[in-house]
Amino acid sequence: MGILGIITGSFVIFHTMESAAAVALILSIWLMVRGVSSIVPACAPLPTSTRIMVGISGVLFIVAGIFFNNPGSAALAVSSILGVLLLAFGGFTLGGDVWILRARREIHDLTK
Repeated sequence: MGILGIITGSFVIFHTMESAAAVALILSIWLMVRGVSSIVPACAPLPTSTRIMVGISGVLFIVAGIFFNNPGSAALAVSSILGVLLLAFGGFTLGGDVWILRARREIHDLTK
């Protein structure tokens, strides 16, 4: 396994575009298979809300697989998802900071 890791790592370092395309293709196939495997149980006799959520997640996996089918769109999808996650993280962090400052101010007012 160590030799395989060295060979694979060398290929990735020296052939970055080909390895990025291969990773995007493998991820695309996995996402589409995962989506189909989520849609199949959505047709099972489960409660309606569960089937809807499982079906929606399956469709989202398939859409993500379509985006990752092309390395260019995969890079765009990853950067867009990362941007949304960073915006959400920043918003939650800022909201938490404001909440902490308000709580600290209330505690300071109570101790006077």
